[in-house]
Amino acid sequence: PWLVLHGFLDNAAAFDLLCPHLPKTWRLVCLDFAGHGHSNHRANASYSTTDHVTDVWLAAVALGWQNGFSLMGHSMGGNVAVVLA
Repeated sequence: PWLVLHGFLDNAAAFDLLCPHLPKTWRLVCLDFAGHGHSNHRANASYSTTDHVTDVWLAAVALGWQNGFSLMGHSMGGNVAVVLA
């Protein structure tokens, strides 16, 4: 499985043109970071890399992927992926 992470000032739809070209056997979940796309803004207005890393990990756990998954990220999403890895 893959968690796909967008860049700053972007949203999960940034990958809409890419995903159809990836192997059909890949399970892809494109996330919106807090305050981006269709996600809610944070009540405490904290949008640090650490907050995003925590959110990505919690999404992986919610999906049942805590024992292993791959990350794909662009710009800010790439930074979050590196920190999480």
